[in-house]
Amino acid sequence: MDNWENVIEEYKNCNDITNLLKHAEQILHEELASFEIEWMVSCLLKEPVDLLRIINSKHREVECSKLIADSLKLLTDAVDKYSAFLEQYYEDIVQVCVLPHYSVPRQHALSCLSVVSKHSPLAAHDFLRHLASLEEASVCLAPLATLVGTICEYHPDVVVDEISKVWRVFLNLLDSNKLSSSARGAVLAGAGGVLRHFSEDLPTTELRTFGAHVLSASHLPRCRQVCIRLLSEHSDVFGSQACSDERVRGALWEAVRAGDAQRAEHAQRALLALYVALTGTSDTVRVQSVLQREVWRRVVQSSGRERWCAVRAAAVTAEGAVEITSRLHLPGVEGRLRGGDYTHDDVLAALWCAEAGPSVGAERERARVIRAAAVRAADLSESLAVTLLRDALFRAPHTHTAQDLMAHLLSESCKPEWWDESGAGAVLWTRVCGAARGGASWLHLARCVRRTIRTHLQTCEGTHEVCMV
Repeated sequence: MDNWENVIEEYKNCNDITNLLKHAEQILHEELASFEIEWMVSCLLKEPVDLLRIINSKHREVECSKLIADSLKLLTDAVDKYSAFLEQYYEDIVQVCVLPHYSVPRQHALSCLSVVSKHSPLAAHDFLRHLASLEEASVCLAPLATLVGTICEYHPDVVVDEISKVWRVFLNLLDSNKLSSSARGAVLAGAGGVLRHFSEDLPTTELRTFGAHVLSASHLPRCRQVCIRLLSEHSDVFGSQACSDERVRGALWEAVRAGDAQRAEHAQRALLALYVALTGTSDTVRVQSVLQREVWRRVVQSSGRERWCAVRAAAVTAEGAVEITSRLHLPGVEGRLRGGDYTHDDVLAALWCAEAGPSVGAERERARVIRAAAVRAADLSESLAVTLLRDALFRAPHTHTAQDLMAHLLSESCKPEWWDESGAGAVLWTRVCGAARGGASWLHLARCVRRTIRTHLQTCEGTHEVCMV
């Protein structure tokens, strides 16, 4: 951001919009302070650049197509990363996006509308026109499918009267053998936007047809990620249909092992749902064979998140859960967490203890592991800490484990060293509050804190203990 002022001065002197867009795109991906973002957005969308006016005045000039495409791409990235700072410009941004653009700029315009539609209903105003364009599309099919699906997901009230037609459009597109794999992935993702709110309103036979498209496309590299997400988010729709497909499970295991964090998490959720669905089938001999070959083998031979996904999958049956508990040697995990020499596998073991149900057994040992890990929550990554605390405190808030953990955290927080310059106490409670998002969890948290403080104060009465609550 240090050279932004020089970039603006250069633009004022020579009016080189291409050079300005290049520098702006680079700066946009830096970590900026709020005042820097406001300054940059103001320069781009007001004086001296006024990018929206440039797009509006030059969108019909074929020789300016690249300039318009680059401008719309910059707008898309800006809205995606700094939506709160562009809210006042949404109406004007939507207006330039719906102008009649040439093919390449139009793709970026549609992408920009998709991003805006996640934050504002203004991008959904021309929904029927976008739907008609998608139905007849020979170009820009992928960004149109993304836009229609995004509007369905974020503005269901706008599309509710047209949802049957929207669904048929997506299914008809998927029936075509002329779709490229990237376009097919976009259509599948768009249909996923419909499922987010309307899966219960769609015919079962059509859902099975869509499920078959998902399973078929899951083997295409450019469709794999969206298929994994669909299987993860809609396992109630596709679980029984997908659980028998060994190739699908194999692709999901590969995503757990080698995918990025988000993709691996989606794959884990999908796998767990598929194994739950599989154990619900009547062929118990086949189920045990699959679990032995795919799950227990990884429990013994794998490491890292692949092993811990296998641990979670093995525990979908009561017998498997009991055996997993005996294999983990929970006292050793607890000792390492308390002593500070724990490994990532120990943290994952604690996560499993927190999410496991009462049928697993060994509740006292699991509770001690959870307690030891929760005290370390300030040292863990935010996502791991929030997941641990959410599952331990709020999945079953009235259990002894959850209430004992809350009392322990409050007791630890009464120690003066928790509030020194390291800020461990503040970090811990920030993460507890992050895990408590949602009305019921907040209410439970407030009651737990009040009850535990009252108990602690009663314990302090008549003693010389300094109560730090």
